[in-house]
Amino acid sequence: MLACNKGKNSITGSYEMGVNGVKNVSTGMLEIVGEHGDYFGRITFNSKKKRVYEIGLLTEENDSLNFILPGNGGFLKIGMDKKIWRGRFKYFGIEAKITVKKVGAPTPELEALVDLKPLAKGVISTDSEESFPSFDATAQVLYFTRGQSIYSSELVDSIWQEPKRLPFSQDSDDSAPYIFNNGNSILFTSNRPVGNSKSRKKNLWTAHKSKNIWSTPEPLPSPINVDSLGDYHGAAVNANKIYFISYNRDGGYGRSDLYSGEKDMNGAYNVSNLGEHINSELSEADVFIHPDEKYLLFASTGRKDGFGADDIYISFRRGADWGKPINLCPKVNSYAYEYGAWADEQNDYLYFNSFRRGTSDIYRVRLEELEIFSDREDDP
Repeated sequence: MLACNKGKNSITGSYEMGVNGVKNVSTGMLEIVGEHGDYFGRITFNSKKKRVYEIGLLTEENDSLNFILPGNGGFLKIGMDKKIWRGRFKYFGIEAKITVKKVGAPTPELEALVDLKPLAKGVISTDSEESFPSFDATAQVLYFTRGQSIYSSELVDSIWQEPKRLPFSQDSDDSAPYIFNNGNSILFTSNRPVGNSKSRKKNLWTAHKSKNIWSTPEPLPSPINVDSLGDYHGAAVNANKIYFISYNRDGGYGRSDLYSGEKDMNGAYNVSNLGEHINSELSEADVFIHPDEKYLLFASTGRKDGFGADDIYISFRRGADWGKPINLCPKVNSYAYEYGAWADEQNDYLYFNSFRRGTSDIYRVRLEELEIFSDREDDP
């Protein structure tokens, strides 16, 4: 346990940072919030375009803290040396020596994130990165991505049981499960080969459950899955209509756009871009659709009203069109990546995943806490 984690010597706070080893960067800011066993925050490199990284506590002992960063083994290691915190930072191709000097209390923005904890820490949310929560019709079985596989966990007497990997999700990169048809069908993303193709691009697949046994997954046909593009992170209204993401598809507005695909009388899909009210020159992804298509939730990167990396937005249906997307604000979005939203109106929860603690965990907030949902029958 740290000797300096209480009172005025608490490790939490804002720190000026000296940086040695990164081109065009000599200063930065380190911000830490939390408590013993749950320190997290962000590190910012000051340059022409600021670089911001989320960090989460990996280990703490004596007077040292080891943080993880999302992806590729990134880390921040700092320890006390003659009343100055010194350490190393490494993330992808960046490596630096740093010194940090405390200059104030934690920022209120980060401090506000402390009380919202990951869902079922150690059971659902672990160091393995969990994302894309989805529920069956009873809202008692949770499906989600862990690493590169799809898992499910049952809620028994208000306790989440040890997750089990789905039998068809063993040898490929599977993600973003979306449960529909009363919990008996699943739409998901996978890079498994289609037919005799050797391509490992992302496609949308479905599987169905009968007598508690899942069928062999099948890819959705063209024009949902299209050669040379990535088609992924879908949401199903029913067996005849889905919403999904397509990367760099002809006629799109940006790198990735939201589309709908609906079967005609002959069983063939008609695909439509959701239009300029939803899509932009930026990236839109990770869609949730209300069962009655009253609203959709999605993630977008780099919008002017954003709080960080990916933020979650809501758009309400306006006749045949969609309304202007509205940011779900700090109750959900932070400086980190947030995406993979799922609205459980039955139990009044919004589930989502966030990297705010340095790894992707699943969180939930009450819908009633989000002003936009309390007025969801009216025009926002």
